[in-house]
Amino acid sequence: MITSSITQREGLAVQQTLEIDDNDSLIVRTYERGVEDETYACGTGVSAVQVTLYEQGLTDAAVRVRTSGGEILKVIIEDGNVFLQGGAELTFSGEVYLESLGIE
Repeated sequence: MITSSITQREGLAVQQTLEIDDNDSLIVRTYERGVEDETYACGTGVSAVQVTLYEQGLTDAAVRVRTSGGEILKVIIEDGNVFLQGGAELTFSGEVYLESLGIE
């Protein structure tokens, strides 16, 4: 794993591709700035990995990506666009009263 001092100094998020299987399946680990540790799933990171590998001819346009947290994400490149598919769940809800912020 990349050490915290390197990423903090440079302000980096680092994606580590551990395995490419049959051009349509990846295993990716992410070290995320701000968190300063491994993040178990990062959609932006796995999308960046897929675009980079696809542009190098190492993957198909659609891949399944397993993150170190065990989540399976699907990243699809189509007509110059990148699409990310994966599970979603509501983890928080709240209310903001704009008047208390001075916004009317």
